[in-house]
Amino acid sequence: MKKISISVSIILILLSIGCNSRDYEIIKNNKPKYGVKKAEIKDIYKIDEFLTANTSNCLGLYDNHIYYMSYLPSKNMYMLNFIDMNGNIKNKIPVEIGKGPGEIVHTGGIKIDNEKIYILDLKLRRLTYFTIEGMLIDTLDLKDTGLILNFDINDNVLSFYSRNKYFLGRYNIEKNKIISSIQRKTTPKDGDRYKGGTVKIDDDTNKLYYGHLSIPYSIDSLNENLKTNRRINIDYDSFDRVIWRIKDKNHKSMYGDFMINSMDITDNYIYAPVMTKSKLFKGKNSKLKKVNGKITVFNKKTGNLWYIIENEYLKDLNGMYSMIGVNKDYIVLYIFSRKGSKIYNKLVETKDKSYIRAIVVLKNPINYKETKL
Repeated sequence: MKKISISVSIILILLSIGCNSRDYEIIKNNKPKYGVKKAEIKDIYKIDEFLTANTSNCLGLYDNHIYYMSYLPSKNMYMLNFIDMNGNIKNKIPVEIGKGPGEIVHTGGIKIDNEKIYILDLKLRRLTYFTIEGMLIDTLDLKDTGLILNFDINDNVLSFYSRNKYFLGRYNIEKNKIISSIQRKTTPKDGDRYKGGTVKIDDDTNKLYYGHLSIPYSIDSLNENLKTNRRINIDYDSFDRVIWRIKDKNHKSMYGDFMINSMDITDNYIYAPVMTKSKLFKGKNSKLKKVNGKITVFNKKTGNLWYIIENEYLKDLNGMYSMIGVNKDYIVLYIFSRKGSKIYNKLVETKDKSYIRAIVVLKNPINYKETKL
């Protein structure tokens, strides 16, 4: 009996070690190595014709130009607008609404890569892409991806996060098929933690990153098979996790403190927001709490937190924000703000509007030569 007892104990210990072991590196962060940087506002562009759905997915930064999609109901079309950092309109590309080649019904997101414009259609589950001048290249019916909520594209590969089919996937656009995926095994229930986030491809290394929307605050570096090989973490213990509130299959919502809804990657750094939205559920109603708009900056090579970027007008933001893009000179944000925010008071004179939506261009306070990478 003694030998059997000892053997069982050894097996349990080995199983415990196996269950708790991880085959990826975890970089734990607390305070930024080089402290807090204050970012000045260069310009704010208040835009009324933003899309009302999937707004942050339909904005971007490409070749030092900001692009955003607008809807023109009088012409029954979408318009892809390009502006420079001074707010000057540089180009407009019309996109017809419909089900024919080159037409869109419901925009789920826009990405520009290698001089090609890619537009995801949520309704038709397809990807339409154009030349940078707006000439149609092809319309591709996506096969078996599920409902894609977030994606990025590089070198003809679409990396995506799906709501109902795959947790993560990689899709070869030329071959029109999934090349790697992590399938969802369970259907979320009321009160479950929301397992979702944002994907971003490093254009220089083609490496895929995944930022978690719910706490713990984490950014994963993934290989081609979507396995995590490094996790960057910040120990934020004052936030609430994002959870599902499900009444029935047609009534699903998420509540909590929303973390990483967007990212950008430069030569040396990973930029990500801290808490982008806080949504409370009380009784039958929901309410937005104020957030402090901050940007974390990680050393891309080591995963260490180097800076936190702040701006006084993003403090106590009664709304939400996301990152549009970053370069060495500017950090570009999308802001949705209700009354009671500093940035609302700065932009609105008559106070007759209940909210504003705007593009905020911050001067990037990081001197790329000030520290040795």
